Amino acid sequence: MPHNQNINIEEENEFRKITNLILKNYRLFIISVFTALVIAFSINRYSIPTYSVSSSILIKGSNPQPGGGGSTSGNQNDFIYSNLFGSNQNFQNELWIMKSYPVIEKTVRNLDLSVTYYYKGRFNFYEAYKNAPFKVSFLPTHPQPLDIKFTITFLGADSFNITAESKRATFFNFESNTVSHRKEKWVFEQNGKFGELIETPDLAFIIDSRDTTRAIDNSIPYGFKFSTINSISGAVKSRLEYTVVDRQATVINITLITESLAKGVDIVNELMSVYSDQNLERKNYLATITVDYIEDQLNQI
Repeated sequence: MPHNQNINIEEENEFRKITNLILKNYRLFIISVFTALVIAFSINRYSIPTYSVSSSILIKGSNPQPGGGGSTSGNQNDFIYSNLFGSNQNFQNELWIMKSYPVIEKTVRNLDLSVTYYYKGRFNFYEAYKNAPFKVSFLPTHPQPLDIKFTITFLGADSFNITAESKRATFFNFESNTVSHRKEKWVFEQNGKFGELIETPDLAFIIDSRDTTRAIDNSIPYGFKFSTINSISGAVKSRLEYTVVDRQATVINITLITESLAKGVDIVNELMSVYSDQNLERKNYLATITVDYIEDQLNQI
């Protein structure tokens, strides 16, 4: 029997085996495909969407180029420095400064992200950021419940009902940056109006209308929660990614994964602004002490 014919017979036998296997277990295959489609639909329909926000920033090197102005000894020192530590050390230093916690913390403080706003969808709460029709102002000297979501339902043009509960609540003083006390099975419910202080031993804040010209949709429940600057800064830092655009360039691409597109854009823009301001302050400080040193030497002469 020719070799090609043997191959054709073996392929036909394999095809029959696969066909018989599918026919015997067709119900299992149908159930598996249907289950996979349902899971995929559920994930896409009910999961909270995330966005990727990116921007680029140029970091200028500060090392002088070989052969430039200055003394011969200075050029020799620059050459030795470049060969010992690498010409991109300044770039790496600037990159670490941008990734440092103080820069991210100042970014969060400047944007005032201690209060996170939400709106209720069909199944989940989604971050509202600046789209919430109200704004919460809290007393930093008074304890506030941490990471507990308040649900606020508007009853009229300026009145609302606010509720919250937690199995174990932690209360934080933002001015002293310390935990004041803790409670088990904490429950809160109260009616209020815009501009009125809502105060108990566990909290103190005021809810104001963000836009008095726009009517509030009473059918949409909203929410908010308090978080520490440290926890928000840590969350932002974990979602930031820094990549070098090209090995020959000093351009850094900053990417942030966020649930709110507008919030992500503000964080990335503010992060670059804070880094630029600190970089300028550092250069001004170096220039100042250099001028002071020169003046001191001239006075001695």
